[in-house]
Amino acid sequence: MYFEKYRELLLDPFAVQFQRVEIESVISYPHAGNDVIECIGAVDKGRGNFFVKFERHRDADFENEIYFLNKLQQAASLKIPKVIETGRHQGINYLVLEKLPGARISFILDKYAANTSAYCNRFGYSLGEIHSLTFTERLAKGRKIHNLPENPQNDPFIAAARCWLEGNAPASVNEAFIHGDHHYANLLWADDCISGILDWELAGWGNKELDLAWAVIPRPGQQFFKSRYEEDEILSGYCRVNHFDLKAYRYYKVLHLTHFYRISADEPDYQTWVRAQVKELLYS
Repeated sequence: MYFEKYRELLLDPFAVQFQRVEIESVISYPHAGNDVIECIGAVDKGRGNFFVKFERHRDADFENEIYFLNKLQQAASLKIPKVIETGRHQGINYLVLEKLPGARISFILDKYAANTSAYCNRFGYSLGEIHSLTFTERLAKGRKIHNLPENPQNDPFIAAARCWLEGNAPASVNEAFIHGDHHYANLLWADDCISGILDWELAGWGNKELDLAWAVIPRPGQQFFKSRYEEDEILSGYCRVNHFDLKAYRYYKVLHLTHFYRISADEPDYQTWVRAQVKELLYS
């Protein structure tokens, strides 16, 4: 996957004195909340591609990601990148990770279209497998998007959704080990199978259905996982290895969809789609 530079980095990667790698060139700038660059250069006594991440956004927690990346190496069935090096430069933490093979679904839509059921099923299964792990020692971090959506413009749609959310909150939380950001952009695929699960900064013991709903709902501009058939296949894959509460899952779908509606004012078609989805959930 190749991504053009879309913003200025907080740090010049060539100014960092790495211990185990030496950057020859930056070859791609994957879109992410933090600054992420794909590099080619020296790695220990060899040469190859690797990723460098620099902390940028307020939810960044590299210490938590490093902890779980090392711990998750025990889960042989999960494809997790290895940590090459960690450090700090000019007050900003960095993390160097091995490059795993594969591409996001958005880059292989032809393969996805030819084998949609398998992709959806495996996507759901991977999250069900993660939720089956018993790493209880760290709590997942709360995020602003877990709160009720704000409505500064007095949008009647957000007001109605918020009213419903206030009156229908689940009585209890089903806890599990969660990824925290298990969506399509953090999964790599090769030969129609998941070849890598990335970005574990938000992982920990947390809300199972909240994590499941976050994984399933389409983001603005996303052209897959949008049909009932695809959702059913994802949930079917999840249930091959785990289980969930449908009422709680639908509640958190409304919560997440309403948040995405708020930030997609320049995507009228997506907002129309969200309104239809939420209306169906509120009255089903």
